Amino acid sequence: MSNFTNFTSVMLPTKENPLYTLTEDLIYERYQKWSWLYIVVPIGTETNFASLPWICTIFWKKDDPRWIKASILHDYLWSKAKTIKDYQDANDIFYEAMIVEWTPRSIATLFYLAVSLSKYLYFLLK
Repeated sequence: MSNFTNFTSVMLPTKENPLYTLTEDLIYERYQKWSWLYIVVPIGTETNFASLPWICTIFWKKDDPRWIKASILHDYLWSKAKTIKDYQDANDIFYEAMIVEWTPRSIATLFYLAVSLSKYLYFLLK
């Protein structure tokens, strides 16, 4: 089963830098078809955990510990995506990572649908 390695800290936003900054690597080990894929989000990566459309943040905090690692991973994968398949893979991994971190399936599904919809809007407006 996929999982995150130990990850414990991000640098909090400041007035000069409104983003969270990773102070250590975040490594996601993804089991995929008889092999492991290691996704490394490097130290120094900046995130705002705002991959979620704002409507979701009315009901759930975007920096909730249940999905903070999945949000960091998703932001990183979106920043590296070049094709629509890359964006879809990022969304699929986001959903899987939320489940790995014990997010309730109903919330994980809602967030997955929200980021998937935003992907299509992103490409329409691009």
